[in-house]
Amino acid sequence: MSDTYTSHIEAMRQWLLTSGLFPPAEKVNMNYLDTRPMGFAVVDVTEDPVAERYIDGTCLYQKSYEVQGRMPYGGDRKANARSSDLFGRLSAWIMAQDEAGNYPAVGRVQSLAVRGSGGILYADESTAVYSIPIHITYL
Repeated sequence: MSDTYTSHIEAMRQWLLTSGLFPPAEKVNMNYLDTRPMGFAVVDVTEDPVAERYIDGTCLYQKSYEVQGRMPYGGDRKANARSSDLFGRLSAWIMAQDEAGNYPAVGRVQSLAVRGSGGILYADESTAVYSIPIHITYL
C-alpha cells in the first residue's frame, strides 16, 4: 500500500470538513467520540459491502456511516436549539452535495443519502449525542 492511500472513512471525514460546520479538524475523529462537548466523529456502520452483483461480475458497493456529535444539552433551550440546528444544517449540506455531484473520494459514487434527521441517540444531564446516518453507493 502506498503512502498516498486514504481510507474511505478518512475520505468521508475530509469531505465533511469542507462543509465549514465543524470546529477545528482535530476535533473530528474517526470511530471515536470524545466525552467532552463539541466533539465529533465519523463512525463506520457494519453492513454487507456489496449492494448489488451484476451478471458481468462487477458490483455496486455500499457503505454507511454515522456522523456523531456530542453537544451541550439540558435545560437551556437556546443551546439545545443550536445543537439541533447544526445537525439540520449538516443534513441539508449533505443533500446539496449529492444534488451537485460533489462526493467524497471513495470510488465512483452513484448515490449519497441522508438516512435520518440528526436526532439524539442518547443524552445525560449535560450532553447529548446527535447522529446523522449517511449511506453511500459506489462502483
